[in-house]
Amino acid sequence: MPKTFLCLAISFFTFCSAFSQTPEKALENVRNNYVTENIFIHYDKGAYVSGETIWFKAYIMAGAVPSIYSSSINVSLLNDSGKVVETKILPVINSAATGEFTLPRDLKQGSYTVTAYTKRLVNFGNAFFYSHAIPIYNPTSVLQVSKAAFTENLYFMPEGGNIIGGINNNIAFKSVDRFGFPVPVAGEVSDSKGTVVAVFEAIHDGMGKFQFLAQTGERYTASVVFNNSEKRKFELPIVKISGSSIQVLQGDKKIHVLVNREKVSDQSEAPAFILGVINNEVVFRNDLPLSGNARMLIPSDKLTSGIMQLTLFTKENKPLSERLLFINNDEFYIKGKFLRETISLNPRGKNQLAYALADTMPGTFSVSVTDLEKELISEETENIIARNMLSGHLKGYIHNPAYYFRNNDAKTKFHIDLLMLTHGWRRYNWDQVLNAKLPVMQFKDDDYITVKGTAYNAVNNKPLKNTSLTGFIALKDSTNEFITVPVDEEGKFELTGLLFQDSAKFFFQNSDPKNRAAFVQMGSHGIRNGLNYIPSSLVGFVKPTVAPTPKLAEDVKNLYTSAFENDSKILVLKNVQLASVRAKSKEKVMEDKYVTNKIFAGGSHTTLDFVNDPPKSNLNQNVFEYLKGRLSSVNISGSMGNYFLNFRGARGLVTGPIPMAIFLDEHEITTQQASTINLSEVAMIKVLGTGFVGVSGSGGALAIYMKKGADFASPTNTFVKSIGIEGYSPTKEFFSPDYALPKNNTADLDNRSTIYWDPYLESNSEKRKLVIPFYNSDKAKKLRVVLTGFTADGKLLYVENVLE
Repeated sequence: MPKTFLCLAISFFTFCSAFSQTPEKALENVRNNYVTENIFIHYDKGAYVSGETIWFKAYIMAGAVPSIYSSSINVSLLNDSGKVVETKILPVINSAATGEFTLPRDLKQGSYTVTAYTKRLVNFGNAFFYSHAIPIYNPTSVLQVSKAAFTENLYFMPEGGNIIGGINNNIAFKSVDRFGFPVPVAGEVSDSKGTVVAVFEAIHDGMGKFQFLAQTGERYTASVVFNNSEKRKFELPIVKISGSSIQVLQGDKKIHVLVNREKVSDQSEAPAFILGVINNEVVFRNDLPLSGNARMLIPSDKLTSGIMQLTLFTKENKPLSERLLFINNDEFYIKGKFLRETISLNPRGKNQLAYALADTMPGTFSVSVTDLEKELISEETENIIARNMLSGHLKGYIHNPAYYFRNNDAKTKFHIDLLMLTHGWRRYNWDQVLNAKLPVMQFKDDDYITVKGTAYNAVNNKPLKNTSLTGFIALKDSTNEFITVPVDEEGKFELTGLLFQDSAKFFFQNSDPKNRAAFVQMGSHGIRNGLNYIPSSLVGFVKPTVAPTPKLAEDVKNLYTSAFENDSKILVLKNVQLASVRAKSKEKVMEDKYVTNKIFAGGSHTTLDFVNDPPKSNLNQNVFEYLKGRLSSVNISGSMGNYFLNFRGARGLVTGPIPMAIFLDEHEITTQQASTINLSEVAMIKVLGTGFVGVSGSGGALAIYMKKGADFASPTNTFVKSIGIEGYSPTKEFFSPDYALPKNNTADLDNRSTIYWDPYLESNSEKRKLVIPFYNSDKAKKLRVVLTGFTADGKLLYVENVLE
């Protein structure tokens, strides 16, 4: 289910006095042009200890199916002050993205929040962003047992939106603290003379309802007690003299609806029809009689599951009264069977689980296996079903939304109806939607990484016209890809659909063989544009998690302190060693900064440092032209696109002169590729002799390192011959030991809390069995398995199983 787009922020709209279109037509416009997204994140577990890794997979829905609108997502970890601890910009593949946060050992204990959003969601405001509180504990922290005083509040919400004088009114209520957490409450309602007209008590998560006959002109006051504390008073909403109302009673297969119109005094305000909407689709419309009350039955078992909004309209399409319902016909579940194929809870025992899907529809899934005795939070309060069917569509904090999907009995249905009455009523403004005053879709997805710019002739600095750039992209993993980029009549070019981690270098030249030299002036590039939106208002997203009880604090210390003590000893030794190290030479500083592969470190025949000893002139020539005659050990011959480098006359018995290998940032490239490198962008060049082990043969190597960080000095103009492109955040792969290998069985004590994590499970018509193989740790005696995901048609999977 989508997050309903009709609850758009008022700031995006302007009001109009007349309703220019029917509700059906207005919803069609929203469906076609303003689909929003709903994000759910599956974590390997519910709470963490500093020093651990938070493994996660984000799932993105749009409407009732996986989203096709976004290629990138921002996932950030915020501390309890709303400050960003770490941000991951991740690619969205098959409507999902995978990443992790590595928590420092010295991370402060507290309540942290994960937020997530796409560029598309920014258009609708941060109320649509994903937000989830995660407690992070630190066994070295001092236990804080005192709890801050929370200010309770009580909200009264009449069914349909208004209290109407002279009729029986259903009043729902919600009792919460200042963070939105439920608080028990009980009380009584009195009129202005002190006569008690109703008594009430919360029956589920601070919610409940009562009925009373309201009198026109009266003011009503509730005297309440929160959680057995002192008595307080709250005013009920003002009683309206006239108006209509909706009253609903849900049965097993039918919904009984009463439209009360007996107190309507102005016929222009009389309800003319009632509309039922699910997922921004009109599921029914009933015209009402011209006079009197109206009763109707809605066959709920024939409807699509989800939140349904009932709205009364006048004949001029003016909305009068609203009511939310939840329809649960169970058709949104993925069907299948959980299989325990091999089970061994012995130390390092081999296990293999599986889930056999009944559906042939392709899907993407993730699974976590954790040591249940080391879990600091043992119950899931939200899952992919609760998020996509419920909590992602309602305003405000929803406490424990997963509860409403554990059963579908009468008690659960009554509780979820209380939720509908107290969250999200009047959740969108029909006036604005009917007048099509919708947000400007300013932020658009870039199709993964996009680079834009203007190409210029290097001779006259005029834009190139109707030609192309040829070049290659060099990645950090030594992958090189040659590309051709069209250039239009204004010299504009656009490179889209790039997908890589960390960073890359784009080298290019004009495709015209008569004039290869070209420069570009960059427009927008990278992926953070539009994905760095962390406004101060997000601080309000941060919610405290339950303060550690003495028992929980003791559990944390018992389970994790030994690891911290061992780590602290290592840190002390490191500090002692560092104190005795001499100041580094400039050459050593450059080595440490730029050399990442140890085979390139030290032992060079010649090192040229262009940061501390930059060339005095000729910065715009390529590196080979500059090096000609400057390296006594290297003979460089040839010209642009056809250079040959030979170290000290190295020859093969048959092949003759042996060429040197060329490396750019430790990735091997060709001399043709290297000839496009501008000298002004080079930080260091190392000449590695014939003993260099990084290449086969004995020709040696020339290693070129490009400037980065503060060392990069831009040329006097804004034109460059190569472009540094920021990639997606690097991600790690979960390590799962294979104890079938003898060498792994000699490992130290295995005391993992997360036994297994796999975010890359996929299914299709040929592969309908999700296999989950793993080895137990040395300590775990009870394991919790959580499998989640969705199929391409929007069916949802959540399976939780305990092995013991």
